[in-house]
Amino acid sequence: MDRIAEPLSTTFEDLPGDCLRLIIDEVVKIEGGSPDDSTKNIKNLSCVNRHLRELCIPLLFPIYNLYLEKRPEPSLETFRALLKAPFVTTSLWTLTIHLLNSTQLSDQAFCDSFVGVLAAMTSLSELSLVLNNDDAVVLGSKLDTSLSTSGAWFPSIQILELVRAPDVPEIVMACPSVELLKLSDSYMGDTREKMFQVLPSVKTLRRLDVDFW
Repeated sequence: MDRIAEPLSTTFEDLPGDCLRLIIDEVVKIEGGSPDDSTKNIKNLSCVNRHLRELCIPLLFPIYNLYLEKRPEPSLETFRALLKAPFVTTSLWTLTIHLLNSTQLSDQAFCDSFVGVLAAMTSLSELSLVLNNDDAVVLGSKLDTSLSTSGAWFPSIQILELVRAPDVPEIVMACPSVELLKLSDSYMGDTREKMFQVLPSVKTLRRLDVDFW
């Protein structure tokens, strides 16, 4: 008599990613549950194995788009306060910063603090930096100085967008894992050459988008 094969047990690790995503979606959409309940359930799922953790992390730490507009006085203090915010240093994935007014850019401490904030963001994977037309060259030079003197390193950044900021090659060099580089609205003459001089040394770069050059 043939021996009946025992059914194979199935674990989470045996399920394909699409099935796991469906399970996670159902956990998030449980009727009658509060947002805190959903978060707790997602955290529990993320502890099962590495695959589930990778799928759950985007739900636990959603992408924050943080827009900081410089104001006459508080901007430097704003940057320093960011360093004290736990979600900034551990959970922030995307930072979009518009530097619209340069009334304080004569103070190198502003750029030093900005570099300090970036260096503290260990989970930051995407940075978008938008400079003001009239002050982009000045700010770009000061950012380069801050990066050169501090030796700051941003290994987690994979997507870097520079708008009106061709004169900041040091920030590209400080991102050894960048895969996508976007250069937009950059039209300030010979300063663009500095950027192209450093690009060959960025070994991880896979895509370069140049717009309105």
